[in-house]
Amino acid sequence: MSDKLITAGWAMSQPGRGIFGLAVCLMIAIGITSAFPSMDAFLGLMMVWAVACVAPEVVLGLVWGGQWPAEKQENPWKGFALTFLMFALGSLALWWTTHFIGHDAITPILQHYLILTVVVALWLVVGFGCWPFKGRWSLGATGFVVLILTYLITLLLFYVFWDFGGAPFPGIQPVGAFNPDSAVVFGVMTAFWLFVFVIFDMWPLSKFPSLMKQPILGIALFISVLVLSIVSWAVMHWAMDMPQYEILIKLPICGLFGIFIVLPMLQTWPGRRWGQPVNGIVNLVVAGILGLIAFFAVKALGAYFTGVDFGVAEAYPVNYLWMATFMLGLVFPAMFMYGPFFDFWPLAPTPPPPGPEGQE
Repeated sequence: MSDKLITAGWAMSQPGRGIFGLAVCLMIAIGITSAFPSMDAFLGLMMVWAVACVAPEVVLGLVWGGQWPAEKQENPWKGFALTFLMFALGSLALWWTTHFIGHDAITPILQHYLILTVVVALWLVVGFGCWPFKGRWSLGATGFVVLILTYLITLLLFYVFWDFGGAPFPGIQPVGAFNPDSAVVFGVMTAFWLFVFVIFDMWPLSKFPSLMKQPILGIALFISVLVLSIVSWAVMHWAMDMPQYEILIKLPICGLFGIFIVLPMLQTWPGRRWGQPVNGIVNLVVAGILGLIAFFAVKALGAYFTGVDFGVAEAYPVNYLWMATFMLGLVFPAMFMYGPFFDFWPLAPTPPPPGPEGQE
């Protein structure tokens, strides 16, 4: 099959390879979106199912490296096998969370819980590096344990921090200390700042070797990210009086959108030719520009598909929830599938990236 793969110069280098991949992911997301023209349809079963698939995808892509258990297969069959496994695990997660968390109904309680599973999975895998299981247990066992812990830790955090007390929703009723909308936005914000550190290769923490081992690195990241998230929340919500879901879109969602284009699609281009912190600064600027473009493009796309003017105050918060679902529930997973799972098939396999200037 290798003789049928695309090996043109643009297909083997960045940014051509990343632009092609992003175009494929956007077409997939738009194709799915077109089947749900109304707000209710898009933010109903489709939303919770898509989000339920993200935590398993984190394990498949970042713990199992987009390989296990299909590492002996070639693309596109490897990609299809991993995608099927992701859908199967996500559907199983949706079944039990809908039954036990949502009491067989799609409610804000269920939606918030599933969104938080994404944040927790990212922290367990990226922040703490699957500690203490990685390197001690098999790859498969590590991934499944991380996934199980994701749902258990999420349930604990849900009860401790979320406050749905008195809300007329079926299912469990967390009675924590914080407004549920604020809590879910703050949780996603921590994921954004976590990936800011990723795009900097953990700089400046990487300057201190004693910090670069788990769980010390995870704890240092958590403290740093918590401070940055609190400052961001104070500026945007308290000082600028910005509503919660507007904050969600304008900082963590659009920010993560840009960062995920730079990481799995552009494969750290263009900043990878330099060392840190220049690498991170360049890529973060590129991610910010891409996130800004995404904000206006997805806002216009949502208005087109739903027939609702996303620019009017009456559209809040559904307008921002639609945008968050499109980016977090559709485009994000598509990028992590097409990059790690399919390795940009039908393009030829990704060549090793060049190192910083002055290095081989």
